[in-house]
Amino acid sequence: MKYIPTLAIDFDGVIHKYSKGWHDGTVYDEPMPNAAFYLHNLIARYNIFIFTARSVDQVIPWMVKHFPGLMITQIPQNARMWQDKGVIGVTDRKLPAIAYIDDRAIKFDSWSSVVPQIEALGRKSGVV
Repeated sequence: MKYIPTLAIDFDGVIHKYSKGWHDGTVYDEPMPNAAFYLHNLIARYNIFIFTARSVDQVIPWMVKHFPGLMITQIPQNARMWQDKGVIGVTDRKLPAIAYIDDRAIKFDSWSSVVPQIEALGRKSGVV
């Protein structure tokens, strides 16, 4: 059997526009531009799961509505990985993947390179 790598994709700010931030906890916005195009293309080469802090019960109907033609399902709570080819899984957990696509990520190389990036974000947001 051929190995198919898994991609993990954050929901808010990557799939869901998230223009009002967390707001009231509902999934309220439109998809990010080109999200449907790229999800359709990536699913042909990768196993994909969406990770979110939101209720999976809200995210799945939103995904089904905005991405017709894609198969979308909830990943069981006891799953240790996602390898369902052609089906996008949705979970509130971090599972193994070759890459995590997230709009708020800082790539870790070393603590000495990460801390200045964190401090810069803090200054930008007025925290530091």
